[in-house]
Amino acid sequence: VKDNNGCKNTITGSHNVDAISPAVITIPVPDDICAGDSLTLSAPTITENGSNVTDGKWYLGGEVYTRKTAVEYDKNNAILQYIANSSCGGVVKSNEVKITVNSAPSITINADGNLPADICSGQKYQLPSVTVTNNGSGVTSEGWYLGGTQITLDEGKYYTFSVEEDNDKSLVYKAVNGCGETT
Repeated sequence: VKDNNGCKNTITGSHNVDAISPAVITIPVPDDICAGDSLTLSAPTITENGSNVTDGKWYLGGEVYTRKTAVEYDKNNAILQYIANSSCGGVVKSNEVKITVNSAPSITINADGNLPADICSGQKYQLPSVTVTNNGSGVTSEGWYLGGTQITLDEGKYYTFSVEEDNDKSLVYKAVNGCGETT
């Protein structure tokens, strides 16, 4: 040990050493969200163990995340973590949790069916089959809509168009889940 003048000194006697355990930070898994929403973050539980924890920040997918920032679907299963500085030196990191980001359903209109460009009134046509991907949130309704009204198909795939009822109306497929609607 050196004194204030830089000279070597010897310390005799006893000295109490209080060892400080590293701080511990834990975070819960946030609720699932829809793409475009922000995470609802609960305050981290910080056990300082005699150390002072400061300058904590949230990280999502390795990048700083600020509250009320929209999260996109590509962040589904990204790692969320809280990282802070410790007075005992270095940083202290929370546990890692994966977040769940859901999205509106995706629709693929398949190439089957026999819908020509010109449709004749009174003729039965087979509508194309559709593949719906729920994107994490269960589909609550889906079907073909003509002019904004859901139509019933014969045998689950045929529809007979009427010039009086169906002329100049759009035919779309719509799927809905807890995160939105896709047509």
